[in-house]
Amino acid sequence: MDETPIKATRQPGAGKQPGKMKQAYFWLIFGEQDEVVFTFSKSRGMAHIQNLLDKVWEGTLLTDGYAAYSSYEAKSERVINAQCWVHMRRQLLKAEAEEEQAVSEALELIAKLYRHEKEIKRKNLSTEKKLRYRAEHSKPIVDAFFAFCEEQKQRSDLLPDDTWMKGLNYALNRTRQLKVFLESPDVAMDTNHLEREIRPIPMGKKNWLCVSRSRNYDENVKVAA
Repeated sequence: MDETPIKATRQPGAGKQPGKMKQAYFWLIFGEQDEVVFTFSKSRGMAHIQNLLDKVWEGTLLTDGYAAYSSYEAKSERVINAQCWVHMRRQLLKAEAEEEQAVSEALELIAKLYRHEKEIKRKNLSTEKKLRYRAEHSKPIVDAFFAFCEEQKQRSDLLPDDTWMKGLNYALNRTRQLKVFLESPDVAMDTNHLEREIRPIPMGKKNWLCVSRSRNYDENVKVAA
């Protein structure tokens, strides 16, 4: 699941001028059968996630690091939140100019994980074989990655506001969520497949004037040419 901002306005009634543009969001859901659903909300808050998923779905929800998803997991006994390694990697990469060697070491460990994921795909491993492969090959690298982050965090020359420290905290604060893929073989390491589906929205915003909400039903949206 992911969300992306979009400007929206309510459709005007007869003889009325269009309303002011307001910030709204498309929330994208990518299902386990590769089905894709775009939902709409005026808010980026957790309530939309809750309204969509409560009492109708349970399982592992793969997301980026946005706090609304982990907050929803904390309130739900039916959902496990797995988080995206690519989003976490981007946070580390922000410190590359100041911490070239340390960032390089961290990125190399992540690259090794993706090489194993590529091998899993090449071999077309079944669910159980994928679980065993990740346990044997990926788990030691994941453990080494978080041990490296912990070691780096203890450096006396780093300050809380340093970009590298913020990246380390981002990763370490999400250790459990980033490890979910090791125990759930059908869970991907990242949300790249989801971002490919959401790409038309930020690209389209250069061409659309806005999206327009129906006067009778706020969750019904259409693109305004």
